[in-house]
Amino acid sequence: MNEKLFAPGARVAFLGDSITHAGRAVTCIQKYYLEHFPERKVKVYNCGIGGDTAAGCIERIDYSLHMCEPTEVVIMFGVNDLHAGYYRPDASPEQLEKNLAIRHRHTENMAKLVRLLSERGLPVTLCSGVGRDGFTPGETDEVENAAGMSDALALAYAENRQVIPGLKNTVDYRTPFQALQQACVARGLPSLFQPDRTHPNALGQEMMARIFLAGQGLPVLLPTAEDFAEGYREPAFSPELSDLCRRGANLADIAFIYPHQARRCPDMDLSARIAYWQAEAEKLTADTPSDKYMRNMIRNYIERAPGEEELQAAYRAAVDALYS
Repeated sequence: MNEKLFAPGARVAFLGDSITHAGRAVTCIQKYYLEHFPERKVKVYNCGIGGDTAAGCIERIDYSLHMCEPTEVVIMFGVNDLHAGYYRPDASPEQLEKNLAIRHRHTENMAKLVRLLSERGLPVTLCSGVGRDGFTPGETDEVENAAGMSDALALAYAENRQVIPGLKNTVDYRTPFQALQQACVARGLPSLFQPDRTHPNALGQEMMARIFLAGQGLPVLLPTAEDFAEGYREPAFSPELSDLCRRGANLADIAFIYPHQARRCPDMDLSARIAYWQAEAEKLTADTPSDKYMRNMIRNYIERAPGEEELQAAYRAAVDALYS
């Protein structure tokens, strides 16, 4: 029996940062279980929070688990924990020493997070980050910075695997994802990353799902660069799965505020928090991508937070309906 598979009847929470938050990989994994193991009735939930870290997840563990009351958990953190901007090729010896300390602290936080989940009786699958895009041509420093961050994430994952006991499974995203990205760039094919070099695009998210399923021992193959050159396109979702992905993304948009909220206004009630974020949005007057993104996420929070419990219930009902 394949013990790496999700158990029959499992409710699986995917915890992570904005890469998990994006949701398509999670929905692709649900699609596979629905089509190949319908008798298992596995239900997966996108509990990613943009900008989150292992330390942040520890602080909000009850909030993250409340949405679906999972029986298993998948975790992937790293990019925000290690701070991509620190991996410049001209980093000073002092900065390199600081980077090492940050990486070790990340490992400590990941071990603590797994311990908290295990104490709740939740089997944990640990995933590496995908790394950053160090292959697409651009400014030399930008490319070297991305490559340095990818190497740091690989080291962090290796340390996590070594020191964290009791894991159900581990999935190395980075090695196959980076190899495929390198092959695509070498052949002038579309990237698996968005232009920020950090977030996988829709095709990259599907490749993540395939890597994850292969990491569970399933007969899932990654398309090659040659397949992409011949016009490979990711499969479309059914209307039900598209709706599921949208519902999960809506909840993730609300949750995006929580890392900021926990630091700025932890003791306010909902009305006070909404007023606080309205005021914060009015301060974001620049037309930069970061300000635009934050304004949009604040708007989503203000619109949806009052009905969060209802949205969560509707999301759970939509997952349940897959097997009705």
